[in-house]
Amino acid sequence: MQNITFKAPEDVLLRLGAFAKAQDRSRGYLIRKAIDAYLEELEEEAEDLRIAAERLQNYDPSQNISLKDIGQKYGLAD
Repeated sequence: MQNITFKAPEDVLLRLGAFAKAQDRSRGYLIRKAIDAYLEELEEEAEDLRIAAERLQNYDPSQNISLKDIGQKYGLAD
């Protein structure tokens, strides 16, 4: 494992320290878990964007159905 250094505001460090103490964990452990969770979120967002771009590329406007047509098909009032 490699070390990394960063600056954090005092209030963040105080909160981090409080959580670490309450959970009987190190601040480093909590930071690693937070970074891991954030990277997972970024990976999910990237995958969502990839899927959206693919669907947009394959989009066929002729497949659209108007709300009016749906209402008529299912006997719904305007």
